[in-house]
Amino acid sequence: EDYGRVLDAEQKVYDKVETMPSFVGGQTAMFRWISEHLQYPEEAMNKGIKGRVIATFVVEKDGSITDIEIVKSVHPLLDNETIRVLGTMPKWIPGTQDGSPVRVKYTVPLTYNFTEE
Repeated sequence: EDYGRVLDAEQKVYDKVETMPSFVGGQTAMFRWISEHLQYPEEAMNKGIKGRVIATFVVEKDGSITDIEIVKSVHPLLDNETIRVLGTMPKWIPGTQDGSPVRVKYTVPLTYNFTEE
């Protein structure tokens, strides 16, 4: 059942590892960082577009973020902003397996909402 052997072990991306990757300061800090850097697209706001975008990305062995993909789309305007903001995140603490850093897939939801003034 081990399909991972087909892939070069160096390039394998894990879903679950002994120590999951983490944003420095934890999840609360990650969501705070995202909310401070997210720019709600004006066009989306004007059109009343809101909702929850779910994205995945790979936390590399050096903590950098790659392979950002939208798994649940709301609208291209929100999807593109999600990709942009996730791509500008500071490096994470990488995940580890057997004491060594490995590539790990991580999923994060971003909720776009606004209050009518």
